[in-house]
Amino acid sequence: MALTAFNDRLYIAWTGTDSEHRLNVMSSLDGVSFGSKVILGDTSIAAPALAVFNGKLYIAWTGTDSLHRLNVMSSLDGVSFGNKVILGETSNAGPALDVRPVGTRADELTLAWTGTDARLNTLVTTNGRDFFNKVILGETSIAGPALAGFAGGRYIAWTGTDSDHHLNVSAR
Repeated sequence: MALTAFNDRLYIAWTGTDSEHRLNVMSSLDGVSFGSKVILGDTSIAAPALAVFNGKLYIAWTGTDSLHRLNVMSSLDGVSFGNKVILGETSNAGPALDVRPVGTRADELTLAWTGTDARLNTLVTTNGRDFFNKVILGETSIAGPALAGFAGGRYIAWTGTDSDHHLNVSAR
């Protein structure tokens, strides 16, 4: 599941337990009572990610197609989603999203995921449609990663493939 604030509302997104595993989005004005449930027509094998970028709410997920391709879509109002991008990248886990302020505003949306080879990957976009600058990290994970901006840097966290599945955090 994913959680973010957008347009003075708190949004939560998750993959449904229905047979198709459709994506669901709800919002709250107070962080306690959620309503206005939106059930998207898109489906996922894992939890989605949410982020706010350039005045839009973005959702990213791993599709239920045979390759488990990554998908990204946006919304101006948190209800109607569109501008779907289906990437050639694949995963068996949910992705992560984070916004990186390059200048005085949020200039890059970063997508991170664990590839089907267990290696961590990132891509960035400056317009929400065209993703570029793919980085394949030397680290491997048994699950999807997490991203966060902190103190001017970008951090990625993951569960290692070592026998104890240690948690790892690295500045990128």
